[in-house]
Order: sequence, then C-alpha cells, then structure tokens
Amino acid sequence: MDEIREVLEYSKLTSKEFLSEVKKVLDLVNPIDENDNLAPKTRKGKKLRTLENIVESYVFTGDNFIKLILISLRLRTNIPIIMMRETGCGKTSLVRIIAEIKDIKMYILNIHAGIEDKDIKEFLEKNNLFERNKEENNGIFWVFLDEINTCNSLTLITEIMMKNSCEGEKIRQNVKFIAACNPYRLYLKDNEKEIIGLYDESKHSKRKLVYNVNPLPIPLLNFVFDFGNPNQEDIKRYISNMLEQILKKVIKDYITKEQIKGIAEKAIFDSQDFIKNNFEISSVSLREVRRWGILFEWFYDLLKNPFFKKFEYSNDKIGFYSLNLSIYLCYYIRIFDKKIRKGFCELMKESFGKNFDFEDFPRQIQNIIADSVDLEKGIAKNRALLENLFSIFVCLNTKIPLFIIGKPGSSKSLSAQLIFKCMNGKDYFNDFFQHFP
Repeated sequence: MDEIREVLEYSKLTSKEFLSEVKKVLDLVNPIDENDNLAPKTRKGKKLRTLENIVESYVFTGDNFIKLILISLRLRTNIPIIMMRETGCGKTSLVRIIAEIKDIKMYILNIHAGIEDKDIKEFLEKNNLFERNKEENNGIFWVFLDEINTCNSLTLITEIMMKNSCEGEKIRQNVKFIAACNPYRLYLKDNEKEIIGLYDESKHSKRKLVYNVNPLPIPLLNFVFDFGNPNQEDIKRYISNMLEQILKKVIKDYITKEQIKGIAEKAIFDSQDFIKNNFEISSVSLREVRRWGILFEWFYDLLKNPFFKKFEYSNDKIGFYSLNLSIYLCYYIRIFDKKIRKGFCELMKESFGKNFDFEDFPRQIQNIIADSVDLEKGIAKNRALLENLFSIFVCLNTKIPLFIIGKPGSSKSLSAQLIFKCMNGKDYFNDFFQHFP
C-alpha cells in the first residue's frame, strides 16, 4: 500500500519553515540560520550566508512562495516571465530576493516614458550582455526590466524577451530576462466593474487609465501572469515583520519596543486600509510601510534633540510621539477632504487611545518650525503654510520625494522658499535650524 503523504498547509508555516521549503525548491546548500549544523558553512573557500541573514525583513507567505516556485520553473525552462499587477505589490522585491538567495548577479533597468530603443541597447552594451562579450563574464545573469509598458520601445522589448536578441544582435545564452508591468486598467467610478487588460478606445474615449501605460503586444500577452495583490492577512504579516526590524533597530528597550509595536501594527494596517478604501486600490502599497520606517527613525532621533527637552517625556513617549508624527506625514497629510481627515483621526483613536488628539502633537512641531522661520509681516501662519513647512522640512532631511498639490496662493512656493532660506546649518541665526544640515 502506498504511503500517504500530507500536503503542506502553507498558511500555517513559520518563517523558518518557509526558508526550509525555499531551500528545497531553489536547491540551495546555505544554512537556514546559525544553528543549522546540517548544512555546510563554506563553499569553495567562501563562507555561506544564512538564509535568515539574506532575506532579513522579507516576509514569505503561501502566496509569494507559490510565485517563487512559478518564477523558478519558468526560468529553468527559459519561458519568458512577465508579471502584471498594481504598483508596490512586491513584484520587484520578490525577484530581487530570489536573486540574492541564489547569489545571482541581477541588472535592473527601471523603464519610464522617456526610455528609447537606444537606451535599452546601451544598457545591454554597458553590462556586456551581448554574445560577442561572452568571454568577459561567466555564470548566470538576470536582467529585470521594470514597468516595460510605460515606454514606446515594446517592439524591441518583445524581440529581447522572445528571441534573445536586440535589433538582430544575439544576446548571451546565460542571460535570463524577467519583466514587470502595471495593468492597462481604467479608473472607474460609481461602482463600475474593474477592467484589467485591453479595451476598445472608441467606446471608452472619455475614461482615464489608472496608469499611463501602453497595451502589451500580443506575443507578450501569452506570457503574462497576474501577480496578484497580497490579501489582508499577508499584509498584516508584512507590516508586523517590517515593524519588528525597524523598531528593533531604533528602540533598544524590549518592553518599550513591544508596547510601541502593539500600537503601530494596528495603526499602520488601519491607515493603509483607510487610504485604499477612500481613494483607489493603487493609492497605497507596502512602499508606504518602508517610508513610514524612514520617518519613524528620523523623528525618534529628532525628539532626542536638545531643542525638544522642554517637552520632558520618557523614551516610551518618544516612541509614541514618533509613531504619531510618522503616520501623520505618511498617511494623514495626503488626505485633502476635511470630513475624511476627521474620519482618519477617529480611526486612530482605536490604536492611540480614545482621548488622544492625533493632530495635536504634529501641530506643536509645526509651530516650532514656523516660529523658527523668518516670516515677513503680513504672512499668516495658517494651516496650509504650517503643513507645507513641516512636510518640506522633514522630506528634505529624510530625502523623501515630495509633491505639493494645491491651488494658486496656497503657500506652496512660499513654503519652499522659506525653508530653503532657513536651512543653512550653523550659519542660520535661529537655534532650531542650526541643528540641521
């Protein structure tokens, strides 16, 4: 009688168990962690990194593990890989993590509307990927073409992926191509059904695309697979794991870290869900969580600055207010409707406390910045000015790109000019700006 084998239930696997499965699928010899004594520690005189060390904060779920298998099988059989889904759903991250685990050199070309055929050819030439350069590099190389349908070079990209050549010139056989694209999807209102794929321009001429993309050529459509969006449980796991890595780096006290994590997990998940439900599914992604991490770390250091000693709060309060400020800038400030803003503040009370005023502490910091700026007579410290000064100041210091959108006269240019004038480091007359570059 044949032995009955149980099928793995991926939804119940731990992070370590997922790494064990990844090791089998990708045929790896790396140890899973430092305690893995069954795996070799070195190979060809080179110390092998542990899989835990390689993946770090990346979260494996049943969903992306299946995608990892699909990508690996297609690469082995030289089938073109074209992943389609919303921006920020993890397409690039998964491919990058597979390449790191397998220790494969990967070249990434971020494609945009300005990319032309000559740019793609120069990219291949620069990295010695043509057949005539085969003696210069050995081994397997991956080329990741991101957002291929944003440019007008889809004919050349089709040739590269389908024929392994560029304008008739052969590309090396050890180069494998992977592509990602955003859906050719209409922005629909009034509960209309979502459309993904091609549509008739003549019937939908007045409608707008969610992404400014071109339809894929028919030969490439045969190899597209829907990458899908993470479900709610997967998103919670992503957020929890990313928070753990960020907070462990910033907050050394374990009890304080766990207290902040408990608040942060619910607050960030609710923020993501709130923005998505009130705007559009593509308006928020896991990139926001990474951006939140940058802001949280910066605010945590900011509130330890001697200038803020007058607030006299403990380390757990610093973490609490850093969380408040980072969620405020990452999620709240993008909301332009007053009623929706009020709804967001009410939602945050479920995480921060029923009597917590979500806008109060950010407003205090905004006033400190505004009071330190050399405002001319006649310039009122209205809400728009305060928010603009705050956003520009923080984003300059954290190197986060910022777009300020508003009607003429809403303090956009004025705010930027005021901040640029003040940020002269120790040469500025006010003590506050002397603490910053």
